[in-house]
Amino acid sequence: MSQTRAEALLAACLLLSACGSAGIGIRPGISPEARSRQSMENGARWFEKRDYRRALAEFRIAAQNAPADPEPLYRQALILLAARSSSLALSKLDATLRLNPNHPGALLEIARIEVESDAPATLRDAASVLSRLSTIPPRNAEVFSMLATVYAKLGIIEEARAAFDTALTRPDVQLADVCRPIAALARRGDVTSARAFMARAVAHRSNSPDLMVAQADLEFAEGHRNTALAVIAATLAVKPRFPPALQLRLRIETLANEIAQAQATARELANLPDPATRDSLARFLLATNRPELAVAEYKRLRTTFPDMESVQVAYMDLLLQVGNRAEVRAELRTLFASREPTPALLMLRANLNLDERNLEAAAADLKSLDLLTPFTDRGSWLHARLAAARGDLLGATVLYAETLRLNPAFLPARLDLARSLIASGHPEAALSYLDGATAEQKKMPEFTTVCDEALVANN
Repeated sequence: MSQTRAEALLAACLLLSACGSAGIGIRPGISPEARSRQSMENGARWFEKRDYRRALAEFRIAAQNAPADPEPLYRQALILLAARSSSLALSKLDATLRLNPNHPGALLEIARIEVESDAPATLRDAASVLSRLSTIPPRNAEVFSMLATVYAKLGIIEEARAAFDTALTRPDVQLADVCRPIAALARRGDVTSARAFMARAVAHRSNSPDLMVAQADLEFAEGHRNTALAVIAATLAVKPRFPPALQLRLRIETLANEIAQAQATARELANLPDPATRDSLARFLLATNRPELAVAEYKRLRTTFPDMESVQVAYMDLLLQVGNRAEVRAELRTLFASREPTPALLMLRANLNLDERNLEAAAADLKSLDLLTPFTDRGSWLHARLAAARGDLLGATVLYAETLRLNPAFLPARLDLARSLIASGHPEAALSYLDGATAEQKKMPEFTTVCDEALVANN
């Protein structure tokens, strides 16, 4: 999503929200300070309910009534970060720091954004921010973990090790804090240091199932498949039916084309009580080119969990993939008649309308979607598809790239972007974007097809 479009969407959201919620619960004639406090309270309630549109409007009102207070600006930044709009969030964070240069929350959020960069200048700035934060209570593990990650990316291993060791000693240390610097070292190609950091973490937190899975993932990434499977088995002995361990085993078995073993693991995941794993078998069947069996599995899930929207949406997504648009249209008609539109349903109907070239209907769905949840990866992808369908190739290319910035693992956007670049005479750029796909994605038939198109176009 371009900066201009994001700002336009944000302005529209604010205008509609201000009309609907400005002044609610605020008595006329009260002081600006009291109005700001009331708006902050209203905004916090809306934020807790994940109604970012109304929360953003309330925090904006609070900022207008208390222009010297950094907190309303910081809260706006948090909403924009929750909506995955980093560029707009950074402007609010910078404004927060202009009012309070030592605002710990703003410093932490800026560090969280900058630590994702690979640019040395940005990483050095992140190191400076994190060094300041490391001296401010509560000195939590995340700060030291990010500092270790920044130093790891910069190749300053001794500093990374010192920050990593401090993170391990903090009482609030989490798996993500442990894995972040190790992953940075592995991506940099410094396998020796990555292994050394992993050994330090394991010594500090022995028999941690999460950490054992991370260790297995590292072994597999280095090509030590049997060692990875042995670590997974040890993990499941410590914590039976642990979803992350089963998911990694499923990935290893699938990549090795061990269909029978992988299907058994997928079925085990589907039988867990965790809603997030219930469609594991269906997704596996689809990934192994057995759409008829996947449809049957989704039908079973719909019967077993009739009110689970994620299953309904996944089922209809699959029907679209196998070309059964009529059933999807009928399902959507029933769902929209019986409930308020949800982002997932709006995205699905917009996708269907785009497939059927109902561009105005798709545009209407996307307008409704933007008012509910602006700045999402799938929403940006659908806007890109709409732009492409209208002949705006440049706009579509920008939006596809924005989608990948929001979610680098979103394969449909990567393939569509490659096609767009090929069509505009830039097959080398298409190949560059295709190279960013994961190892699993590169094995998929649709990826191979687009990659061949780019190679042919590039002679």
